[in-house]
Amino acid sequence: MILEYKKAVISKIIQTALDIFSKNGYRGTTMDDIAKELGVSKGALYSYFKSKDDILKEIFQTNHQILREILCKSLDSQDYLQTMEKAYKLMTEKYHEFIHTSFEIFALASHDKDMRKIVREDHEKDIEVIREFVQNLMKKGSIRTDVDPHIMAQLIDALFTGIWVNLIMGYDNAEVHETWIKSIPIVLGTRK
Repeated sequence: MILEYKKAVISKIIQTALDIFSKNGYRGTTMDDIAKELGVSKGALYSYFKSKDDILKEIFQTNHQILREILCKSLDSQDYLQTMEKAYKLMTEKYHEFIHTSFEIFALASHDKDMRKIVREDHEKDIEVIREFVQNLMKKGSIRTDVDPHIMAQLIDALFTGIWVNLIMGYDNAEVHETWIKSIPIVLGTRK
């Protein structure tokens, strides 16, 4: 029961911090801001997270884990477009505020070796899940087989990052979504 309570508190801290980060930016947010929004003392907040960086790291890992779970659940799917559609909708509807924060995380990783390690390890997990997804589709004969699954996973990841950049730059979501849906079959192809 205590463990469940602690998980619920951590989840609330993460969501509150993400909301504040998306409004004020990572650099424009303090631990005081997060504690105030939660209605707790800063000391209470520090009993769960040592720093704002630790909260940001947890946000990053949690959100990427959710995406990996979607792909893992879809490993048996023949309809890869449906899976890609689900991933797109999750990231643009449910986790829209995370898009902006993730780029702040990447910027922070450029000069913070601990954050870089977390981002890199998390990225490698993402690529591995996408690679397994692609390899499974290849085995079923659903997509082309003339490209290494790891390379294809890297291409899908790069495409997804490009989609996020377009959304951050303010392109219309419907237009970006159409680009995503039309690009996936070009990258994955179909088996002839």
